[in-house]
Amino acid sequence: MQRLAKAKAREVAIERGDGPVVDALLEAGVTVVVITPRQVKNMRSRYGSAGNKDDRFDAYVLADVRCSPHLVEQAARPPWPVLHGDL
Repeated sequence: MQRLAKAKAREVAIERGDGPVVDALLEAGVTVVVITPRQVKNMRSRYGSAGNKDDRFDAYVLADVRCSPHLVEQAARPPWPVLHGDL
């Protein structure tokens, strides 16, 4: 949480929409965007990955998708669930 606060992050993308990490993010006022593992797996090929599970690479994909409007538009429908923390 300290790293996110230092970076002034107001939104994070994550593969799971529940649990203690999500609870802590929401309590800290961070918006949580849930992108399912299946969606991440489907997006890996756009980055040249062989499809193997790699947590660091998946973190990069999650961050890049949230920062790249054209990738958000190409993402699977319906829109990702967004959970809002109290600010």
